[in-house]
Amino acid sequence: MTPTPTEHKTELTVSEAAETHKIPKRSLHRAIDRGLVPARKVGPIFLVDAKAAELYGAVFAARRALDAYTGRNSSDDDE
Repeated sequence: MTPTPTEHKTELTVSEAAETHKIPKRSLHRAIDRGLVPARKVGPIFLVDAKAAELYGAVFAARRALDAYTGRNSSDDDE
């Protein structure tokens, strides 16, 4: 079933969430492993909570913007 324009998905694959919210897939997987983004595994793929991925993407972008502004380099531990 294809979602209609007014219908929003509640879960996204890691690839969909990463592309939609401009988050590196590796960083998103780390966030899932750390429990920062709720996800469930269905077969070989993870489905992430769409709203949590959106919020994580906003935090990720804000950290990158702050790092660029202050000249700080992010480490993988911060992502």
